[in-house]
Amino acid sequence: MVLRKLNKLAQLTLLAVGGWAAPGYAGSSSDADGAIADWAIDVSGDLQARYEFLDNQFRPGAAEDGGALLYRTNVRAIVSKPGVEFGFEISDARAQLVDNEGELNAALVNSLEPLQFYGKFNFSDVLSDGDKLNLQLGRFTLRFGAGRVIGRFGFRNSISSHQGIKLDWVSSTGNEVTLLAIMPGRIDPRTPDAIAGNDTALDDFSLDRTFYGVHATNRSWVPGTRFEGYALQLDEKDKPGRFETADRHLLTIGGRAFRAPAVGVLDFDIEGALQTGRRRATSLPTDSRYLDVSAGFIHAEAGYRFAGDWQPRLAFLYDFASGDKDPNDDRDQRYDSLFGPLRGDFGPTTLNLVLSRNNISALGVRAQLNPASNWNLMAHWKANWLATARDQFARTGVQDMSGASDRFAGHFIEVRSQTWLKQNKLRLELGAAKFFNGAFFDTAPNATGQGNPTYGYVQVNAWF
Repeated sequence: MVLRKLNKLAQLTLLAVGGWAAPGYAGSSSDADGAIADWAIDVSGDLQARYEFLDNQFRPGAAEDGGALLYRTNVRAIVSKPGVEFGFEISDARAQLVDNEGELNAALVNSLEPLQFYGKFNFSDVLSDGDKLNLQLGRFTLRFGAGRVIGRFGFRNSISSHQGIKLDWVSSTGNEVTLLAIMPGRIDPRTPDAIAGNDTALDDFSLDRTFYGVHATNRSWVPGTRFEGYALQLDEKDKPGRFETADRHLLTIGGRAFRAPAVGVLDFDIEGALQTGRRRATSLPTDSRYLDVSAGFIHAEAGYRFAGDWQPRLAFLYDFASGDKDPNDDRDQRYDSLFGPLRGDFGPTTLNLVLSRNNISALGVRAQLNPASNWNLMAHWKANWLATARDQFARTGVQDMSGASDRFAGHFIEVRSQTWLKQNKLRLELGAAKFFNGAFFDTAPNATGQGNPTYGYVQVNAWF
């Protein structure tokens, strides 16, 4: 009943706002049925609920342990016909049963937000026979490649979207070029009381923060291998009375080579980027000192999927992201991960964000198994060092500005189980992660000294 009402509402909205009926349309049911028949309407959604906890806090000044119930509902509608698509999505991300409200932030709560509303227009045979040109306008989520620079968050409770324009050209052989000019969203509310109360406030978009550039993909050079390249620029400045920034002006230039996992095939995912520009050391409006930025990251992964009923896959991983060598000079070598999710490379995020793409050098192994058609298992180990001794490790806030502490941060172990209770409709996920503190966390002057952080969660996802 609800879906039928939503479908009817979308149809009437399309007629009233889109102007698809002939001039002088007087409401004839036959005319309306004819206009509506040209359009396909798809309404869908998903729900995610997760209880997670963290023992032995690693963040300086935070409570020792605690947990929270995080839940999110997304409802979307796509109205389309050949050549035209209109998309709408509402997201509601909230937190309850929170032991330490001081741990809440905008990554966890963004209640009742209109996440997407866009128009997409498709053309063919524009530059060559068989090519396609897609123009997208409005507010939308997006992902380039593996999503390490910009992507749609999945594990994180709140989802960021962006407002602007995206132009995609796809050749007849599948090669792609994307031009992008957007205003990245700033999730609101951001005050502790409003976040703890799950208050509703519309996200902020402004020309004072823009992100633009080009991303290209080639699929024809080597069969089965995808090559990507990108150049993306972030420019931001303070907006008095609304938000304060570090006035980042960052150019990120990178490339990626990728071969998807398949039985009996050596797969790989190699990506790296350099980052230049300038930024202030802090977001304080009184901070007028700019730093020259010179930073970068590398992700290298090689894996093999074996034949057999369980189709095991074993992969070796290396991650590097530069850190600031001297906090007191006029340079900043700390890589800024921009709008990229971290879950795939660095384990669970939210309360457990021990690892991230900042000041880290990590070597690891990941193993995956499929014991049944509805069940998969994953185990992940990483040994982690600081890329530079004087910067904070990842985003933990733990730092020795003298550089005297040992650079070995510790070992990270993660295990995860995903079980389809109803295929493609209902899934149960169980996960745990433990960080075994290395010499750095034993000797850094502001380390919490609360022992090895232990994280666990139970999550249910449903799609409708």
